[in-house]
Amino acid sequence: MLSMDDLIKAIHTTPIIDNHAHPLLTPFAQTKHDLLAITTEAHGKAMKATPSSLSHLRAVNQLSEILGCEAKWHAIVKATEIEKTRLGHAWAKRCLEGIETILVDDGLDGKDEVFGYQWHDQLTRSKCKRIVRIEKVAEEIIDGLLKNRVAGARDAFATFKHFFRKAIRDFINDPEVVGFKSVVCYRSGLDISTCADSEFMSEFVALFSGLKAQGVTDFKRIDREFINWSLVNLTAELIEESNGHKKPFQFHTGLGDNDITLTRSSPSHLQSFIRKYPKVPIVLLHGSYPWTQEAGYLATVYDNVYADIGEVFPMVSKEGQERVVREILELCPTEKILWKELFYSMGAKEPGTVSGDHMQAPETAAPWLCPKVSIYYTNTSVRFPETYLLAIVQVREALEVVLPEYVRKDALTISQAIKAVENILFTTSNNLYDLRLPLKAFPPSSISFRPRSGIQDLEVLRSFMERHQATKFIRLQYLDYTSTLRLRVIPAKRALSLLQANNHLQIGITKAALGLLQNDSLIPGITPSGEYKLQAMLSSLRPGPTKGFASVQCEFREYDGSEVDLCPRSLLRRTINTAKSQGLQFLMGFEVEIVFMSRSPEGAFMPMAESQSHVWSSARALHGSGKLDLLNDIYDTLLSAGISLEQWHAESADGQYEFVLPPLPPLEAVDTLLQAREIITTVAANHSLRATLFPKPFDNQPGTAAHVHISITSRNGDDPAVYEAFYAGFLKHLPAIIAFTYSKPASFDRVLDGFWAGGRWVAWGTQNRETALRKVAGSHWEFKSLDGLANIYLAIAAILAAGTEGFLDKEKMTWGDCVADPVSLSASEREKLGIRQMLPKDAKEAMKALADDEVLIALLGKALVDRYQEVKKAEFELLAGMSAEERREWIIERY
Repeated sequence: MLSMDDLIKAIHTTPIIDNHAHPLLTPFAQTKHDLLAITTEAHGKAMKATPSSLSHLRAVNQLSEILGCEAKWHAIVKATEIEKTRLGHAWAKRCLEGIETILVDDGLDGKDEVFGYQWHDQLTRSKCKRIVRIEKVAEEIIDGLLKNRVAGARDAFATFKHFFRKAIRDFINDPEVVGFKSVVCYRSGLDISTCADSEFMSEFVALFSGLKAQGVTDFKRIDREFINWSLVNLTAELIEESNGHKKPFQFHTGLGDNDITLTRSSPSHLQSFIRKYPKVPIVLLHGSYPWTQEAGYLATVYDNVYADIGEVFPMVSKEGQERVVREILELCPTEKILWKELFYSMGAKEPGTVSGDHMQAPETAAPWLCPKVSIYYTNTSVRFPETYLLAIVQVREALEVVLPEYVRKDALTISQAIKAVENILFTTSNNLYDLRLPLKAFPPSSISFRPRSGIQDLEVLRSFMERHQATKFIRLQYLDYTSTLRLRVIPAKRALSLLQANNHLQIGITKAALGLLQNDSLIPGITPSGEYKLQAMLSSLRPGPTKGFASVQCEFREYDGSEVDLCPRSLLRRTINTAKSQGLQFLMGFEVEIVFMSRSPEGAFMPMAESQSHVWSSARALHGSGKLDLLNDIYDTLLSAGISLEQWHAESADGQYEFVLPPLPPLEAVDTLLQAREIITTVAANHSLRATLFPKPFDNQPGTAAHVHISITSRNGDDPAVYEAFYAGFLKHLPAIIAFTYSKPASFDRVLDGFWAGGRWVAWGTQNRETALRKVAGSHWEFKSLDGLANIYLAIAAILAAGTEGFLDKEKMTWGDCVADPVSLSASEREKLGIRQMLPKDAKEAMKALADDEVLIALLGKALVDRYQEVKKAEFELLAGMSAEERREWIIERY
């Protein structure tokens, strides 16, 4: 049965066909234009007010998150310049991720400033095609007539009409051309009339004679109504009389730059024209904003009309975009709706000036004519790759808001809503332009710029409650510096009421929360004064760990909404964003190793009953009273929380099992790991068992870890130059990272050679389980020196930060591939492999390695590392006051 999650997934993975785009500016041309143009139709002096617009402010927030920079315009400009310098064309490719193909109207701008349409093939999954702008075809022919001094105006008219017809017919037969475009809306408005040929000729003769008399040789543009109307009618006639698939005819409608007369831009003016050419597919571009409902009506009642909703992304506010989607859906069938990316114009040159050299004409044309040329209109359209990025993010956000609303109101089923997504983003354009492309979703991991959810927190929670109606309570959880999972429980109805009054689900919590030990004593220097907001990050909301409850991971916020530098989850999120801004993306999969223990009559922890025959992957480990019931309950509860296990099996220690979680993006993977652990321990408690993450529950048996598998899934992730630099950076800082991954003295009890525990050396090896880092294949490596006592947010943040730094520094992999247990090698053999450094032998040595690693401290933030060290110092002193057996029982009780 389909769920709301399936709809959200479809919104974010359905490929997009951009049915009307313009070519990107070259890097040099981009330096001549203001990046402010990506959110406004204004130009010149009118642009100075742009930074106060809702569309610009939203773009600032979104781009800062994507680029991992400060949410200020100057920081975004600098960050984009860095990306373009570092990545070149690869930056543009990343900005277009999720785009199947673009249909390029290359009839705008000087050709020296833009890339040809075929250049864009490298940015999209499928090859790009052309849209021909008919006014530029006509203007280029007139320009040629003037330059070649055709004498008589009437002769010029006959020649012009001949070559215009021939050019349009050639384009109809050209497989690279999939449609036509008219900007008659700019020239004379959309109230197109039928013109007799005599009127056409009279207007042309008057125009041409006037140009000749003035000695004009560089023709600007056709502004005469009768000529523009005649060109549109003539093109429609040629499309209608063509054989086979009719190529669509696009019309600019609605908003544009200040060259347009807005009152004449409503598509309703086209009604007579639409009726006259019922066989010509007509596309109303740009959402016809602010005439969206008129476009929806025309597309509904006329078989040959289609409505495009593109230009409002990203120029109109979030609410305006959502309103456009709703208005077009009021009447219009989704199979008549298309999407396009927005273009922006700036009057940097004289409108209409033709620039650049002519391309070679077909052999049948006069040598000075170029009816198949790519023609450019130099009212310079400023097209930055960031425009695509914002447009893609925002259209998915708008759909993520509107369509789930319709599902909740029973206006659509989830299946119908998914079909609507596919129609709007892909299928309608694919059929209309006869592209014949297969509908193949992008893998979620291939979308670099997955946007923040467009659904407000209230809508997220309402949707969740509708799907999980048994939920009574919500656990607001956070992981403190001792790796204690702490929480507040609030009734679900209370959570809904809080969200109705606020943008986020937040509760107050003492600032001392990040300075507590496991016995609730405060570390030195911390007092119970001051308060943070504990904010639920509803993207992590899941059912469980038991019936009637749901759990959500939280982050700490100041009262002004700003992030708290000391928050572990916020650190990981920032670290991921930094890596993303440098072109790195990851999938991570955790292995949950856990030991089930019983209690003796005296209350001491002891091996689970009937576990004496327990060995690695044995069938006997599934025998015995209650074991299968326990494991079945764990599986079912995980599944009800949306966690699908990859596999599970018995491990080597008594009562030890491993549950393998699916690969996910890092933050989601960590959130899922915490929820999975809590479900497992809760189910075990219901079976009167203690499930523990204690690293070494039994002296003479293998220990318990939390191995993590890492893959670099961004483009070129499997290039050795990429992943070796990343893992070399990680190994370079591994001694300091151990302070986070082996976070307690008990962690080092399992750091032994010969127990498949990752060993005691800074080393890596292909399929070697006795090295801290095991290479599996390509960029897929497993890190083994990590256990369940770690604050996993801090541990993964340290790993990713160090690896990203290695990638940026192009760190050399000075360690060789160790295929043996390093301890079994001689000193000279280790030296040849670059294995020179041992891991810290205990917690004290690990904390010193961290204190000495200034680079890692700077990456994670000095304030956070200082607080971590202060908590650890106090925690170690607390544990040192216990006997060995007391410490064992104390830790098993808590972890």
